[in-house]
Amino acid sequence: MSLSAVLFHSAQQLTRVAGMTLLERAVLSLRRGGVSRVGVVVSPEDKAELDRWLPTSRLARQPPDFLFAARSSDQSLAESAASFTAEPDLVIRRPVAIDWSFVSGVRAALEEDPGLEARTANGAIWVRPRSARGPRQNQEPAAFGGTAVSVMDRSTARQARKTLLGQSIKPLEIDGIVCYLLIRRLSVRLTTLMLPFPITPNLITGLSVLLGIVAGVAVSTGTYQWTVIGGGLLMASLILDNCDGEVARVKHQFSDWGAWFDIYGDFVVNAAFMAGMAVGAWRRFDQPVYLYAGAFALFAVTFYNGTVFRYIHRLGIPDEFLFKWWFDQEADAAALEAEIPEPVAEPSEGPSSLGRILSTLKYLGRRDFFIFAYLMTAILGVLHWAFWATVAGAAMNFVMTCYQVFFWKGLPHAGK
Repeated sequence: MSLSAVLFHSAQQLTRVAGMTLLERAVLSLRRGGVSRVGVVVSPEDKAELDRWLPTSRLARQPPDFLFAARSSDQSLAESAASFTAEPDLVIRRPVAIDWSFVSGVRAALEEDPGLEARTANGAIWVRPRSARGPRQNQEPAAFGGTAVSVMDRSTARQARKTLLGQSIKPLEIDGIVCYLLIRRLSVRLTTLMLPFPITPNLITGLSVLLGIVAGVAVSTGTYQWTVIGGGLLMASLILDNCDGEVARVKHQFSDWGAWFDIYGDFVVNAAFMAGMAVGAWRRFDQPVYLYAGAFALFAVTFYNGTVFRYIHRLGIPDEFLFKWWFDQEADAAALEAEIPEPVAEPSEGPSSLGRILSTLKYLGRRDFFIFAYLMTAILGVLHWAFWATVAGAAMNFVMTCYQVFFWKGLPHAGK
């Protein structure tokens, strides 16, 4: 479904909210949300300023189609919009902060109801009006997902920034309990401080990886002071690991390379800290068993991550959550068959009792939980306890991965 949008430009459209001007955010969100034609109606008075700003903006490579009004009156601007497209799907009349989720919601609503007429964000956005001047005045506002906040002053600008960052908080099943309750709250506040500066997500990822490696070196000394410092650095690395995605989403700085960098960076940090714990415990207790156990844990973790990376590379999508254990896939298959009135095959019984137990335990094996446990046990002087818990978890993970690859149905092919 091809959509078109028209934005009415004013000086307030160049207001910066969460590191981007409202005009940049609107155009980029519209395009990512599926709008193919984006026009900007600009008065002659503002044309010169806009022409000077455009080459220095995020829109320089793919500028929108600019429309020029003969006069600066409201009527002439509306007529110019009508010359761009007879019936635009979206008309943005006032400064508004939107994200691509909102645009996708509008797109889905229009696909379901091609004749939809609605207004939202205090009338700043009109969805498929009958003319460029908008829908009937008695039309009720429509609710769409995502962010759409009118920005008229500093107060509404702060509200828009808060709403945009709030979209970065992921569900509990994705973030993990510690990340959801603690880390994400800290990372959002740190991201708020970074947004006004030209800090890229890849730079934040690189700093996160560097802090993780330094944390591993610190705990490898085996002394209490450096072990606590290492635990703190690892927690800081985790916070930054959340910030890179938040900055990318809010400032539209997505890239596949950055996503792969983030995934592999997490593996490097995990491996560095695991090795550091093994060496640190060996130095502290002078027992080679820590080195042997650490070597096994590194091998097990590498085997698991290699399996996951192989699968998502086959799909071509840098998302670790696309990899599912056998009990997850059995549960999905059973749920799908339950929705079909007359299944063509024998219905699946879903995951076994063991599978259900593992489905519950896997949320305690999340990276955020272990990193928080590392910090707490480091402060208590018993990081070696967390080390043995890591080794046990790596052993269980290794057995599960072997079953997944060699004894179950193997790894599904891309597209299946």
